[in-house]
Amino acid sequence: MDNFSFSTLKNLSVNDAKEYIVKYFIPLSDGNHAFYNNGKYEIKSHELIMRVYINKFPKYLKPFYVNEHDKILTPVYKLNKAILYDNNLNLCPQLPKTKIFNDLPDKDKEGALLYLEFMNEVLCSNKPNVFNHLKLWTSNMCKGNKNNCALIFKTHAQGVGK
Repeated sequence: MDNFSFSTLKNLSVNDAKEYIVKYFIPLSDGNHAFYNNGKYEIKSHELIMRVYINKFPKYLKPFYVNEHDKILTPVYKLNKAILYDNNLNLCPQLPKTKIFNDLPDKDKEGALLYLEFMNEVLCSNKPNVFNHLKLWTSNMCKGNKNNCALIFKTHAQGVGK
């Protein structure tokens, strides 16, 4: 989707112009507006949206946006949810898609293996059951899920940044 343009808006039919407006401007339940810009929604104050955009719309569009456009969304921050769902606008940045280890470039595989080796030797003292638990715990967290337990690292060494 391109960025909003007044010149594009002026060249559209009435119905197409209304659809165009709805793509870029969303009234929010907190009185602000979401504005679609450079591929993501940004929260803008009501005053700014009115002054910079709505007041400059063609005369037939201002009443449409102010009075008729009644899809008001609630801004939320939910991990692993769609950007638009139910009556919500999810502003939480989406996590990158999971990649299969075998499909990674060799340099990335080397880095992942180095980190796993560190986890095993330093954090888990080469204990397979502890290492497997830590891998599952970390993997779950990296997918954006909440873990139902905490990790406790215990050491007697001084100066290690406890």
